[in-house]
Amino acid sequence: MRLRLAHAVASLFAETWDAYLSGRLTTGLPRPLLLDCDNARTALSWAHCPTSVRLQISAILQRVLPRSLMSERLALADACEAMLEVEPSSHLRMVGLLHAAWTWLDSGRHRSRAAGERAVALARDHERSTGDRRYLYAALGILGYAVASDNELDMAHAILAEMRTLEETSWVPRHMTFYGSIEFAVAGLRGDYSERLRVARERVVRAPDAYDEMINMINLIDGELAAGDLRAAATTGRALVDKLAASRHEYELTMARLNLCAALLALDAVAEARPVAEAGWSRAESVKLQWAWADYLALMTALEQRPATAARLCGYSTAAYGQANEHREVNEAAAFDRACRLAAGALGDVEFERLQAEGQSLRDEDIEGIAFGSGDA
Repeated sequence: MRLRLAHAVASLFAETWDAYLSGRLTTGLPRPLLLDCDNARTALSWAHCPTSVRLQISAILQRVLPRSLMSERLALADACEAMLEVEPSSHLRMVGLLHAAWTWLDSGRHRSRAAGERAVALARDHERSTGDRRYLYAALGILGYAVASDNELDMAHAILAEMRTLEETSWVPRHMTFYGSIEFAVAGLRGDYSERLRVARERVVRAPDAYDEMINMINLIDGELAAGDLRAAATTGRALVDKLAASRHEYELTMARLNLCAALLALDAVAEARPVAEAGWSRAESVKLQWAWADYLALMTALEQRPATAARLCGYSTAAYGQANEHREVNEAAAFDRACRLAAGALGDVEFERLQAEGQSLRDEDIEGIAFGSGDA
C-alpha cells in the first residue's frame, strides 16, 4: 500500500511538472498539487521508499510548497543533493539538481550556482539525446540568475544569448519568465535602472498567472525605487502589501514589506516605515530573510536619530550578508551607505567604527529589541 502511494505521488508530480514546463498547465505548478502535499510527506517518511521515487517527490515538492515554508524547502533541496550520487537515472539527477538550484536562489545562491552548472551539463546531454530544449532553457535560466547575482555580466549576457537561440515560436509566456529574470538583473548590473524598470513593467504585463504577477510586482517596487521614482515605489508597495495581507503568501508578503519599507525610508517617511519593518522582521527568520532586512533596520534607526543603534546594526548587516553569502543589491547598498554616513556623522568615525565592529557579534534574536526599542545603545 505505501509503495503504491509513493509511486502514485511521484507519477502525479512528474506529469504535472511536465505539463507546467510545456506550458499546458496555465494555473501555475503549486495549485493542482497542493492537496497532495501531505501524501508526498507520507511517502517521504516511509523508510523503504525507493530512492528514485523519493528524489522525484523531493524535487518537485520544493516547487509546490509555499516560500513561507522555506526551511522545509531547503531541507528537501539538501535531501535531493544527498540522493544524487546514488541515483542512476541522469534524467532524475537533472530534475533534482534543477529544483535544488531553484530553491537555493532564494537562500544560498552560491549553492544554486554550483547545482545550476551541474544541471546545465545534464540538460545539454538531455537536449542532444531527445531534442527537448525545455530543461536546458530552465537550467540556463537558473544558472544565469545566479551568475548575475555574482555580478558576472559577461557570462550572464552569454547565457541570455544562448537562451534566445533555444526559444521556439510555440512557447508560451511561462517559458520566458527565466529570461526576464536575468534581463532584470543584468540591467541592474549595467547600472541601467531605466531599462531595469522597463523590464519589470513588461514582466508584470506578461505574467502568465496571478502568482507570477505578484512576484513581478515585488520586483517592480524594487525597480521603481532603483530608478528614483520613490513615490511610485511607495504607492505600488502599499497596494501590494494591502493585497497580500489577507493571503497565505507569507514569503511574498515579507518581500513586499521589505521593498515598501525601503521606499518609505528613501522618502524619510520613518513613522510609516517602522510598523512595516516590525511586521516584516517578525517573519524574517521563518523565511530566511534576516540579511535582507538588516540594512533597512540600520537606516530606520539612523533616521530616528539613534546613531549608536544604527552603527551596531550596520555591523550586524555586514555579518548577516557574509553568513548568508549574499551580495547587496543597489537599493540595499544605498540604504547601507546612507545609514553608515548618518551614524558616522553623528558619532564621529572612531566611535562609529567601534560600534560597527561590536555589532558584528549580534545574534538574530538580539535585533528586535535593539531595532524597535526607543533608546540608543
